[in-house]
Parts: sequence; C-alpha cells; structure tokens
Amino acid sequence: METVKLVGHGVASRLQDRIFVNRVLLKSPRLFKRVLVHEFGHTVGEGVFQEFKHDFFSDNRGLCGFILYHPSTWTVFLPFNLLDNRWVFNTQMTLLHLLLFIVLMII
Repeated sequence: METVKLVGHGVASRLQDRIFVNRVLLKSPRLFKRVLVHEFGHTVGEGVFQEFKHDFFSDNRGLCGFILYHPSTWTVFLPFNLLDNRWVFNTQMTLLHLLLFIVLMII
C-alpha cells in the first residue's frame, strides 16, 4: 500500500511504495489531486520509456504556472532529489541534462 508524505521541495516523486508531495500543493486542491492521481499511476519497476510516456501524456494543466509561482518546486528540474534521507536520481532529468550538455558541446 502506498503512503503519501509531505515534503518541502519538488512537486512529487515516487520511491517504491511511498509518494512524496510538496506541501505547497495543498494550496491548490485540484492540482494536488491530479498530481496524486498521476503518481499513483506510476508502477514500481517501470522502464524509463514507460515512465517518460506516463509523464508526457499525463494531465499537467496548471502545473507550469504553479511551479513558476512557488520556488520550492523548482528542484523538480534537478537530476537528483533527497527523499527519506537518501539521494535518488531522476533518470529522465539525468538523460535530459546529458542531452542538453551534448548539444551545448556541439554548438
């Protein structure tokens, strides 16, 4: 059974059977519900492609504006995160940062 833990950074992350959600999302109940539904939609052991597909096709209306307005959510763009006192790497962001680095090196 999944448990939800409120944190003070990022937007939301799933680590095994725990979902970490930034407490500022409580200010926007509709967005909070959409984010939770999205995180519950992830399954443990998904591959990188399935994770990307799930993230890309999810209903993220209002999330960009929310992120811009709340600086504590900006860490969502980092390739790593601190969850339950351990460093967790976000594969999608790591790949995105690597791709951007390669493009910048070519230019």
